[in-house]
Amino acid sequence: MIKEFYIEQVNPNDTSLLVVEKLFENGNYVNEGDLIFVVEGQKAAIDIEAECDGFCYSVFDEGDNINIENIAYGISKNKDEREADEWISLNRVVELERDESNKENEKDKVFLTKNDATQDLVTLDSSKIKIAVLPGGKAFRQIEDALEDSNNFNLVGFFDDNKKGFSMCLGGLDFKKIANSIDNGDVDRVFVACGDSNLRATLLNQLQQYSIKTINVIHPTAEISKTAIIGSNVYIGPKVVVSSKAYIDNGVFISSLSNVEHHCIVGENTLFGPGVMLSGSVTIGKRVVLGAGVSVESNIKIGNNVYVSPGCGVSRHLKKDDRILK
Repeated sequence: MIKEFYIEQVNPNDTSLLVVEKLFENGNYVNEGDLIFVVEGQKAAIDIEAECDGFCYSVFDEGDNINIENIAYGISKNKDEREADEWISLNRVVELERDESNKENEKDKVFLTKNDATQDLVTLDSSKIKIAVLPGGKAFRQIEDALEDSNNFNLVGFFDDNKKGFSMCLGGLDFKKIANSIDNGDVDRVFVACGDSNLRATLLNQLQQYSIKTINVIHPTAEISKTAIIGSNVYIGPKVVVSSKAYIDNGVFISSLSNVEHHCIVGENTLFGPGVMLSGSVTIGKRVVLGAGVSVESNIKIGNNVYVSPGCGVSRHLKKDDRILK
């Protein structure tokens, strides 16, 4: 995965910065602290240093202006030319899509994932991208609520073996047929919405095997920092706050009124109940379940497959498979 970085707004009057010097070629290896850009604002030149080690990429060159809300560069631990090419192309297209989206509705925060192929975004033949959910359980209603007023996305139904008689059911969990629905243009993207973290991981793996692309669903009332990094098939519910430099991995489901503070890391397929509060620099592993109202103190580390029951406070590190019951 390519981690993405923004340029912090040093001067509040600088909404964009001119690239006066770029000190790397796409694919070059950089070390944390290396000077990679020199940019110029209204009053001063600013040195931009790499925030981690890895292979560096950017869609910007010398003479370009980087808007504060744009992704300035990305860094990957592994060199994957195909992934890099898709990331560079996609970011060029996604920035155009976001610019148009912001003009139509500044509060529309349902974003495409970084894994979407660029050509798919360009050739979609509908004014709205058609989204299908699987399965069709209670979480489907949360997705329906988040997409209800979107100018860019249309929820067309769900795939579920147990609800084939329902009006919005598009069929069972037959992944070949789901792939065919995409090929036929009936569906453009899918979203896995279920509370069971293990089932969510299984479904996402099967989608990947059939090259079926997912999407992120972010409720329009959520507040996401421009410096946060969001993976794929992530749900962020009503009035959730994700603060600066937070990292949300693939398949994470964050329920309403939760707070993810600065520099937190949330692992794959983790589930937050409503009102979960993470203080700064918390690290959470994969497939963790945090019940409603759980609060976690700063700098705590939580291992994989941990369960914390509703209302608990976490003030110590938790090992893999720990269960914290009230």
